[in-house]
Amino acid sequence: MLDQTRTTCATQQSYYDLWSSSNLETLTPTQLAEQGGRLADRAAWVFVGAYQGAMRQCFGQLRARAGWSSYLVSESRDESRAPTCALRQATAGADGFDLQGTKSWVAARSHLSTLVVNASLESGNTADVVVPVNTKGVELIEKPSGRFLPELAVGQARFDQVTLPGSALIEGTDSHVALFGLIEARCLLVALAGHFNELVPAADEPGEALLLASGLTTAELGQSGSIKILLESMTLLADWFSGWADSDVVGTGAAEVGHLRTVQARWADDRRLLEMHRPLLEKKLEKRLKVDN
Repeated sequence: MLDQTRTTCATQQSYYDLWSSSNLETLTPTQLAEQGGRLADRAAWVFVGAYQGAMRQCFGQLRARAGWSSYLVSESRDESRAPTCALRQATAGADGFDLQGTKSWVAARSHLSTLVVNASLESGNTADVVVPVNTKGVELIEKPSGRFLPELAVGQARFDQVTLPGSALIEGTDSHVALFGLIEARCLLVALAGHFNELVPAADEPGEALLLASGLTTAELGQSGSIKILLESMTLLADWFSGWADSDVVGTGAAEVGHLRTVQARWADDRRLLEMHRPLLEKKLEKRLKVDN
């Protein structure tokens, strides 16, 4: 039976308050993604819950930090209007860096505590740095939400002469950034499976998808077998959802049926979240199979 006591989170603020009061930050990244999905009442918050798990799994430094974080990679295509982010050694021989530039997409903009910024180096390579949102020179600017995940607050970031300590640089085992796309895909599947397992506990498929995706470790994610498991769990969940979302729901009473129909309606425009990472996974699998053979 559907739990009708589930908290309705019509705004990002209400989901943030619920997430923050649920003592999730002591959990592993996988558990964090799952519980974030179980708390969510709509697709936008499933994404946020998954994303917070992915950030902590990818960047070890974040596990000791409170609040939400976001990975800033996207650059504006018009460099004359929004210069790319550049990271330079601090002047006067100081142990640290200066960050300057703009990032064009920031998820959950209005409730972030920490940013991880991918910036270019003078050598031509890139590096990731941890930037607390309240650092002097950091500005997060609101952007209008789209039709997809409309409740999610998004924006862009500007960095104007931001000074960072040397410890802000993410290096070595503290980062699995090469696997970020796979980590995000896995955490999203875990969150989605947890979400639908909570909503429709009588359905077997969400529970099966949860077991498949949650059992994969970071070290295994780049292997062809693990990518196949992610695709399998995605297909299992998406096929089940397509049938459930378009069905005439059955419940134990008018209140439960009405609630299930509301859930279906909320997902009408956001159902592509279920297979958002399929092209990435298929491309990664194709490349991995070529290496294996």
